[in-house]
Amino acid sequence: MKRAVVIALMLLLALSACQRPPEKMVRIAGGEFLAGSSKLGIRDNPERNVAVTDFFIDRNEVTNADYEACVQAGACRKRGAIPPTLSAPELPAVRVGRAAAAAYCGWRGKRLPTENEWERAARGPDNRLYPWGDAFDGDASNGGHAAPCEQNGRLYRFTAPGGCFAHDVSAFGVYDMAGNVAEWTADFYTSSPDLSSPQIDRTQGVIKGGYFYAEPAQLSGAWREPAPLTAAGDRTGFRCAKSID
Repeated sequence: MKRAVVIALMLLLALSACQRPPEKMVRIAGGEFLAGSSKLGIRDNPERNVAVTDFFIDRNEVTNADYEACVQAGACRKRGAIPPTLSAPELPAVRVGRAAAAAYCGWRGKRLPTENEWERAARGPDNRLYPWGDAFDGDASNGGHAAPCEQNGRLYRFTAPGGCFAHDVSAFGVYDMAGNVAEWTADFYTSSPDLSSPQIDRTQGVIKGGYFYAEPAQLSGAWREPAPLTAAGDRTGFRCAKSID
């Protein structure tokens, strides 16, 4: 009898451990939600019901320091020269194409989030347009209408460290999904995601979220845009997700 009780407790503890988010990740509750928006003139993301299962996602964007650790381990492709304003270790990793972003996530035992997972994490259980609510606030995130963020005596006029804009945090506790850098997802682009059989462009991926000079609509969780898979610009970074077994 005692042995059975001990085994049951061990199983419960193991199950509990499996449900806890890995380090620096947040658990996102799945379910059906209304993706897209009819309010912001986003023509390629109409309102529609989608569903996701529970998953984990990184609390912050992958940083230059994170990515360089992967390069040093021989698992990630070395990037070209990064402008000094974007190259500090604590800043989000930019100039990374989708394949390189996916390789980094794979090295960490993770993957890129799907477009719908990303939007769910950004909009929260109450489906806000912006992480902080439905009304635009120019100072809430690192976009084109915000004052620079200051942290540890340094003023960040372009990208900023994770969490520098305290209001840019979703109801799930995920930071910088409105501004800072746009982010790669795992999906190929289609201009009609509401159709059951959309035309898919396998030369382009979907990026989500705004960046440090973005306009209001681009800072919303509903925003999406195409990007060539090899695009590795200064405004696009990424974060990783992980399925829950």
